[in-house]
Amino acid sequence: MQDYDVGYAFSDKYASKSRLGFYFLGGILLIALLGFLFANDFLMVFLVDLLFAAANAGMRMYKAYVDFPLELEFTTFATVTMSMGFGFKAGLFTAVFVGFFGDVFTGVTAYTPITIGSYIFAALLASLFPADMFLLAGIIISLVISGLSWILYHITQSFSPFENVMYAATELAGNVYFFFALAWIARIVIGH
Repeated sequence: MQDYDVGYAFSDKYASKSRLGFYFLGGILLIALLGFLFANDFLMVFLVDLLFAAANAGMRMYKAYVDFPLELEFTTFATVTMSMGFGFKAGLFTAVFVGFFGDVFTGVTAYTPITIGSYIFAALLASLFPADMFLLAGIIISLVISGLSWILYHITQSFSPFENVMYAATELAGNVYFFFALAWIARIVIGH
């Protein structure tokens, strides 16, 4: 009786197979994906979120050079803008995508879920306001998110009391500034 090893085959035996079926299936999936993206405004949401994420990551690079409790982020503005412009699902995607992308550049920590959770809450709050109340909604949501962040970080004792107050105060001041200074971007996105 001969012992045959059936687990191995020469690579040239399978390398000559036609890949037509693979390309055909890939093409159909690509067309379906593009159809989904265009039909649900997701492509527009994704492209705008890429711009927000890049701006947020670029702005947060200061953390590598500044050793002071300072919190400037663009995610709250982006989340509120996208929630009011495209709905809660877009705001939810923005909260997670832009928030996580910003933390990748500054260092993902055990507290990243708390931060992203506060952005998700901002998306939920923003979906409760009409689009014509963008500025007021942004200020209210900034107050709520900064206060909520201060409470959560105080409970978890993530920072010293001074650091916690400084992070909350600078986050609130930065967000209020962004809602006033960049309202023109929000008008473009909301009026899409």
